[in-house]
Amino acid sequence: MKHLIPRLARYIQENRVDTEEDQDYTSFAIQSFTYMLDCGIKRSDIIETGVAPRLFHFLADSSSGLAVQIQAMNCIGTLTEGDASDRDVLLEAGMLPALLALLDSEDPGLCRAALWCACMLVTGSQSHVDAVLDSGFLKPAACILADDQCAPDCRYEACWLIAKLSKKIFGDMKMIQAFIDDRCVEGLSAALRLPQTRRRATAGIENLLGYDDSQMPQGGGPFEAILRASSCPQNLRAIRFSREDVDENLLHRCDYLLTHYFPEYSKRARV
Repeated sequence: MKHLIPRLARYIQENRVDTEEDQDYTSFAIQSFTYMLDCGIKRSDIIETGVAPRLFHFLADSSSGLAVQIQAMNCIGTLTEGDASDRDVLLEAGMLPALLALLDSEDPGLCRAALWCACMLVTGSQSHVDAVLDSGFLKPAACILADDQCAPDCRYEACWLIAKLSKKIFGDMKMIQAFIDDRCVEGLSAALRLPQTRRRATAGIENLLGYDDSQMPQGGGPFEAILRASSCPQNLRAIRFSREDVDENLLHRCDYLLTHYFPEYSKRARV
């Protein structure tokens, strides 16, 4: 199987995708790479062919065809699960601009997958985190998170990304400023309204308020002020006193946040 890799890579790099037939053949070729990876072929064997820039070109250009974009995204997603050196090569090949372009895709699956790949990147080294911040990825991700009209799956991945980054906020002024400027705090507050994102949003809010505590033990930190202004206390209270089937752990966490940071909202709202 391994001997086919260079041939497939050359075909993908050289084949045009002007017609539907071309797009079908190219998507099958890319799908073959994903199949090989699932069968145990090393990620580095694919990456070393130099095919990644071509895959990113497909992702960034909607005229490549939806079938090609989907298969390219599946392949890149699998490659992103590799080690730090694999991700370094992908970043150098233009991964983030391609992912950024997909956030405007009309296909929710592509948008969701792009956000998932960014989540994988920020679990790695600080250089990968910085690359995501420098790319401008965070602002549109926060917009997706706050937009009630966006697909829930996309908002879920956006929430996962921002919640993961919130763990790294302590002592990182660049991250702190990005969270404020790109309206990530407001996004987490809005995510409390969506059942699929409540748990991750709560975790992110806990991290932000924990940072405030470390800097201003007496209260009144910058994140608390933004959360207040973006209806976070009201959203937490809505979960805490919801009649929906909400798990006990989340109820206790919301109750803690209300009691310690927003005590005036810790009681059930009067009807």
